[in-house]
Amino acid sequence: MKDQVGKLENSLEGAFKGAPKIPDNGRKAIVNWLPWLALIAGVLQLMATWSLWRSGRRANELISGINEFARAFGVKDTAPELNVFYWVALVFLGVSAVMLLMAYPGLKARKKDGWNWLFYGTLVNLAYGVVTMFFDNYYGGGASRLVWSLIGAVIGFWILFQIRGSYTGSGSATK
Repeated sequence: MKDQVGKLENSLEGAFKGAPKIPDNGRKAIVNWLPWLALIAGVLQLMATWSLWRSGRRANELISGINEFARAFGVKDTAPELNVFYWVALVFLGVSAVMLLMAYPGLKARKKDGWNWLFYGTLVNLAYGVVTMFFDNYYGGGASRLVWSLIGAVIGFWILFQIRGSYTGSGSATK
């Protein structure tokens, strides 16, 4: 598995080699702010995951009650409960949040493992986009969700490969 991710990382590095470069002072600013952005985004995303989980459970309870009431009057189920893709997407969202939080110490110390966690998180967010593609438009999914996820992943990978050289195993790069 690690070899496959390494191959993917190397092929993406080659794909982004010819991309426009961020100026040196811009890369330094990103490297300086990235640990804090990852920490804040991870906490907010974890809070959103918890909130969506609670809201989803409450929605399913309400829908179940409405359907029970309708059946009492001989009416077939009137509202569908949230499907499995909602819950799978929620897992992806939670995993992504944890990855952002795990990236913080490595990013702060300028270690490659912090960069790796962001790389893995971008892959998870891309998978999240694929999963949410299967939501019908009522739940905010569909093909447009996948397109936006692809655009976000391309931008994320572009930035990551612009700053990758600032992260080493020893934590001594670009300060």
